[in-house]
Amino acid sequence: MTENPATTRPPLGKILTPEEIARFVARVAYSTSPVVLIDEDMAVAAPARTYGDWLDALGLPDLAEKARTLLPESGAA
Repeated sequence: MTENPATTRPPLGKILTPEEIARFVARVAYSTSPVVLIDEDMAVAAPARTYGDWLDALGLPDLAEKARTLLPESGAA
């Protein structure tokens, strides 16, 4: 039986260190930060891609790569 990636990989909030979370918060709180929306249905269906693209659009490519690598590719069971 194969493991479900959604149950073996952590959510976004658990893969970022406190320092990375602080960088993320500073980036989205900054008044000239781009407004980047995500599709919630897509985030459930393909978390790695969705959050990776979102963090790239916010100008945080290292965090985007971490999300793409450590989040599940698919939210399907």
